[in-house]
Amino acid sequence: MARKRLSGDARHFVRWAQRDRCFLCSFPLVIYCHFHHVISVDNCGPDHYLNLIGLCANHHGMLENLKRTRNPSNSIIGTIHPKMMRWHYKAKAALAEFDALASGPRKAMNQLLNPYWKSDDLVCGIFEKHEPSIKLPLARMVINHDIELLKEINSLRPRIFFPSPTITTVGSDPYSLLLTDQVELQTAIDQLVSTNVHNIGDEEYDHAIVLHLLKLGLSGSLDSHEKNVRFHFTTELTFSVREIREMSENQIYSL
Repeated sequence: MARKRLSGDARHFVRWAQRDRCFLCSFPLVIYCHFHHVISVDNCGPDHYLNLIGLCANHHGMLENLKRTRNPSNSIIGTIHPKMMRWHYKAKAALAEFDALASGPRKAMNQLLNPYWKSDDLVCGIFEKHEPSIKLPLARMVINHDIELLKEINSLRPRIFFPSPTITTVGSDPYSLLLTDQVELQTAIDQLVSTNVHNIGDEEYDHAIVLHLLKLGLSGSLDSHEKNVRFHFTTELTFSVREIREMSENQIYSL
């Protein structure tokens, strides 16, 4: 798939949030940065900053190869068939890289490699054609899965982005904080992040999930009064991501 052009805000967030280091190692992203979608583009993952991580070329290649590598055919397992030999070489190299990861990055890698249900035409067709009794539980499944995955990955970043920092920045760009040698300022940033990392607003995740549901084909419109997107299951039934997230199972299946 062709590379996507991401917004400058998203690119700056990823690099600032990770202290300009690869998500999985200490390679400096100031040299070169690969942007990876946590929920992949193939699975309709949004270009939201919470769905992006920065990787060095080595670990990005390792991650993509592991996601796309399939077991060889049973007919060539145990043979010296060229395809078997290539697969064995790639698998051995990837395993060596995986074993070299620290516990935190290894946990993150397992999360990133965990299969995400394929968001293909079948899923989009469910949102387009089926009854609310089917569409609403599916939307709830997407929301719950996205929240769990995005919160897990973002909790492993060295830093968390605050749209309105309470500390003084160098220049107008939050990313310029990375370019200073002021140890006291860097310490203040780390203290701020460590005390607020568990207080991230759920609305940030809701916004990322709204974009995901829209890309999956669920019909929605902006509610100018509430300033959020409401998804339409019938002309009478419209819910925001937060409302769906807070519904009980009985409420969902009784609609």
